[in-house]
Amino acid sequence: MASSAVRTEPAPLPPDTAPARPDVFVSYSRRDKAYVAGTLLPSLTGQNKDVWIDLEDIPPAADWRDRVLAGVSAANALLFVLSPESLTSQICAEELARAVELNKRLIPVVRRDVDGASVPPALARPNWIWLREQDDGERGMAAVIEALDSDLEWRDAHSRLAVRTAEWLDHDRDRSFLLRGSDLRAAEEWLTRQGDHEELPTAEQTRYVLAGRQATTRRQRVTLAAVAAALAIAVALAVFALVQRGQAIERAQVARSRELAASALSVLPRDPELSVLLAAEGVNEKPTSEAEDALRRSLAESRIAVTMRGHRGPVMGATFDPSERSVITAGHDGTVRTWEAGTGRLTAVLRGHDARLLGVAVSRDGARIVSTGDDGTARVWDRDAERVSAVLRGHEGSVFSPAFSPDGRRIVTASDDRTARLWDARDGRQLAVLPHAGIVFNAEFDRSGRRVVTSSEDGTAIVWDARDGLPKARMAGHDGWVNRATFSPDGTLVATAGADRTARIWDAGNGDQRQVLRHADRVNSVAFAADSQRVVTASDDGIAAVWDVRSGHKLADLRGHLDDVVRAVFSPDGRLVATAGGDDTARLWDAASGEPVAVLRGHTDELGRPQFTRDGRRLLTLSDDGTARIWHVPQAAGGDPRRCRAQGRRAQSGRLPRPGVGRALRGAPGRDRHAPGGRAVRAPRPAGPQRRVPVRRALRARHRRQRRRRAGPRRRQRERAGAHEGHRLAGRRREP
Repeated sequence: MASSAVRTEPAPLPPDTAPARPDVFVSYSRRDKAYVAGTLLPSLTGQNKDVWIDLEDIPPAADWRDRVLAGVSAANALLFVLSPESLTSQICAEELARAVELNKRLIPVVRRDVDGASVPPALARPNWIWLREQDDGERGMAAVIEALDSDLEWRDAHSRLAVRTAEWLDHDRDRSFLLRGSDLRAAEEWLTRQGDHEELPTAEQTRYVLAGRQATTRRQRVTLAAVAAALAIAVALAVFALVQRGQAIERAQVARSRELAASALSVLPRDPELSVLLAAEGVNEKPTSEAEDALRRSLAESRIAVTMRGHRGPVMGATFDPSERSVITAGHDGTVRTWEAGTGRLTAVLRGHDARLLGVAVSRDGARIVSTGDDGTARVWDRDAERVSAVLRGHEGSVFSPAFSPDGRRIVTASDDRTARLWDARDGRQLAVLPHAGIVFNAEFDRSGRRVVTSSEDGTAIVWDARDGLPKARMAGHDGWVNRATFSPDGTLVATAGADRTARIWDAGNGDQRQVLRHADRVNSVAFAADSQRVVTASDDGIAAVWDVRSGHKLADLRGHLDDVVRAVFSPDGRLVATAGGDDTARLWDAASGEPVAVLRGHTDELGRPQFTRDGRRLLTLSDDGTARIWHVPQAAGGDPRRCRAQGRRAQSGRLPRPGVGRALRGAPGRDRHAPGGRAVRAPRPAGPQRRVPVRRALRARHRRQRRRRAGPRRRQRERAGAHEGHRLAGRRREP
């Protein structure tokens, strides 16, 4: 009795369940059962083939026959075991007819010769694979596996579509069984590739795919119509909402503009710069009469006199010329620029360096400028001709801290090649080399021009004879880098600032140590007052301090910066101290009491060395934000000391009249809240007197964390190695 092929799972599937897609359906005669079960089936399953095969007699149930024919439909190929009995089997004939109807791939395998038997044309066309007893079985099975693996993707798609088509037909062409989405697109693409394959799609499969496309098109038309109607309704509602929103926004802008104007007027007495920023933000929000009036009043009281913009990158040096009518700056963009001090107008751009600039100085007669940079040179410029008059070559590294001698005939420079050098300012001739065992951070002349003092990474400061370059006094005592060294105005003392948390006072003649002035962190700078009796120090502990030179006693702590204090200098009359900090502010202090006089806000990055004019009425600052600024020094600082201290206490408290203003100014993310001064508006939170110190400490800690995240590797490198003016230059020089 002939036997048909079904899948080898032990439990039959329900009649209405579509079969899975096996790799091959085996149709054979009952007489060939032993060969099929013992040889053919293990060989196929050993090659990971999913085989439909029935090793038992088929029950005569009609539903089981339908199930077998469904298995033929689901399989990718039909393997027909040719023998005289299989060619005469009615069941095998039905299985073959079903496979031919669905254009399945046929693989005829000859088990026994069929000479004289009638072979159906569908089996006569393909090449036969010989697996008789006398044939090479391994070679034959390899041919079977190759036939099953060839064009597998196409046959798998063919079988999958055949199953879906059969389901559609069995359910009276129900639309819910149609293809859609990615299945429909895949079927359409499959149809376009039918030309090169043996198993062509049937007419029913083609109609099934076309019906799916027609149904999809109808759905799209209905959807588009619904969307168009909804869009029309939405547009009408949006127009109405837009009108309402515009009115609400305008009302909110007016209210916010008036709130900012009121805040600007409230902080005007203690912080004119913040008042300008608040008033400008109010005008930007909505030009109400209140905001415009507040802006006029705050501008009249503002301490910002001039802002000089133009450098593309940090400004590394800035100084007044001797007439104080011009300002000379040098920046990371490789240019030296001159500006009108009264208007901030750019008057000249001097180009010639091949790298970033790190310092600039001007001669006492104002006729010449010297600039230094990363290109290893210093250049002397003729201001009138706006050209280079001499190039000072000899350093083997970056050059910084240039200075003219008082008579303008000589120049001293410092470098990371472990030397300072003396030069002839007229022809650029090298006069002397002043060696150290480490980077030389700064070099400067005394007021007579006969001596030079240098500070170095090697932990020493040395006083040199400026005529022959011979050392006259060596000051060793710091445990770490000496960030800065400077002569007292009377020339008898030298003050040094070190990374070992100390500043020290030395005898300039013999190098003997006089005093040790201690901070809680690295000391970045030290400067003498005009009377040579006091020094002011700036430190990474966030404090500047005024000290008595003779006793070494601390006279005043200048507390208020929220980050490290980079530089501190006395005013010419010694009554004020100006500090520049990493919190983007410069601050003015009463040198006697340590009370704050003014907070100069406007820069948006760390500041460098500030400089007073000779009359002490203006202050020049420079910053990494690419600007230099000139500020009006408050007249109260030169008048009644009681008024000065009262103003300082108000500036120190930093309170606003309404707590909501600070939060409002921080505003929604993404809003542009920058006033013309270039600094984001930030109003300090109110702090009562009883909590002033803890709040200030918390703000300082938070500000440091924010700056470290913003500055990234450059600032972290500075903090690991040591913060000071020389390293500030070296750190920027190494910036990627």
